[in-house]
Amino acid sequence: MEIVDPESGGGAISLDDDDLHSAPIRGPILSEQYLYKMGNKPHGYALIINNRKFIGMPERKGSDKDAEGMQTLLVKLGYKVAMGNDLSAAQMKDVLQRWAARDHSTCDSFVCVLLSHGEQGKIFGTDTDVDIEELLGLFRGNRCASLAGKPKLFFIQACRGTNFDEAVDHVDGVPNESALNTEGYEDEVDAKTRQTLPSEADFLIAYSVVPGYYSWRNSTNGSWFMQAVIDIFTKYYKQLDLITMLTIVNNSVATVESSTSDPRFNNKKQIPSCVNMLRKLVYFNSEAVKNHGIFG
Repeated sequence: MEIVDPESGGGAISLDDDDLHSAPIRGPILSEQYLYKMGNKPHGYALIINNRKFIGMPERKGSDKDAEGMQTLLVKLGYKVAMGNDLSAAQMKDVLQRWAARDHSTCDSFVCVLLSHGEQGKIFGTDTDVDIEELLGLFRGNRCASLAGKPKLFFIQACRGTNFDEAVDHVDGVPNESALNTEGYEDEVDAKTRQTLPSEADFLIAYSVVPGYYSWRNSTNGSWFMQAVIDIFTKYYKQLDLITMLTIVNNSVATVESSTSDPRFNNKKQIPSCVNMLRKLVYFNSEAVKNHGIFG
């Protein structure tokens, strides 16, 4: 086999099969510098905002199931959890501003879970919308110094558009009445949220769906995404890191298919989307690190 030698000005050098097998490629041995410190108890604060009832928008049936499940999970992961229910847009901004202003110096990280209707780049309070980028910006290093260099994890269950992913269950969003009426169906939608990239590191935003699509929620069992997070994290947080678990969540959600009484909304699919600006690995449990033996 020939490959171009970058030192030779474009010439080719020979590389036969024996050469390929003579020096096996080994991955780097990870050390503590590649891990976020997660040794404090609790790890930090976790905030859940669960908006179920709205003015002029459908009730998000099944959202309480998500909120309760995430509260149980976050306590298990080692967080001190607070929850706000049915907050207006102004109240959402006020609550997050106050949490960003807290002293997080003894905390390892911060978690925020937003459960609501959504649109492109926005998430809804009970009355109107608020820009997701504005909420994330409250926790950037120049505005929340005590969380600088620490993981800030956002889980957002909301629609990010009006498209259906063919081959689905309940959606979360702000339906167009002429195009969609999910009341009474087994699965519903949470409208859209625009993917934003915080200008500073150490953020992870786990969206329930890719941009442009509805996000499905079962009116009895909760949303596909949040229920997968609860299930997978509960099973594997003592073994795996955050990104690996979210990858398994993607696969879990991708295997689900909607089932409603209206054939227009049958056989639809969904895939979550993760925006990752983390610089290190996040392990919620010290045993997971030991089990992987990644220290070198």
